[in-house]
Amino acid sequence: RDRELNLVKLEAATGRVVWIQKLGLVEQPSFNYSERRRDLPMSLPVVADGTIICQPDAEIFVAVDASQGELKWIHAYGRDGPNGVLRQRSIQRFGGGFRGFPSPPIVHRRSVLCLPQHSEEILCIDLLTGDRIWKAARDEDYYIAAATDGIVATVGKHGMRGLSLQDGTIVWSARVGIPSGRGVRLENRYIVPLKSG
Repeated sequence: RDRELNLVKLEAATGRVVWIQKLGLVEQPSFNYSERRRDLPMSLPVVADGTIICQPDAEIFVAVDASQGELKWIHAYGRDGPNGVLRQRSIQRFGGGFRGFPSPPIVHRRSVLCLPQHSEEILCIDLLTGDRIWKAARDEDYYIAAATDGIVATVGKHGMRGLSLQDGTIVWSARVGIPSGRGVRLENRYIVPLKSG
């Protein structure tokens, strides 16, 4: 069982296990002390419209029903298959990849915006079906900052970009300096911490 990746729901008041959803298997144990770490991105789940979305391993995103714990879809990016959607698979280790700031998915209406640490692409996935709506080149982006009805804002090595929520094309770009962490959205503005202060 040390090779399993599971999503677990606990009752807040008692810590009782409500449900466990198995997400897949890894080739190496989840805690391999001889390696000290696993070469995988952080899994930072988000919840939207009763759906939990997380990245349990490189190259896949999963959606789980928050109430019942049922698996809704698996989206495998960078893999063969219709729109990257696979219903069953065993999770594989992924060697190498991009290292930047943590970039959890951002959900805006039916769009799930993803910028995996091990991918050279930004993904827009349908929240209900798991189908890919579009993909765009990552360029030097570190993380997705925010999304509106028209724009997906990203923060990169030297600045920010605004991509179209409709198709991922570049709408604007701004050179602001080297970011030192994740920023914060304040209404229609986004504040980015910079290395220069």
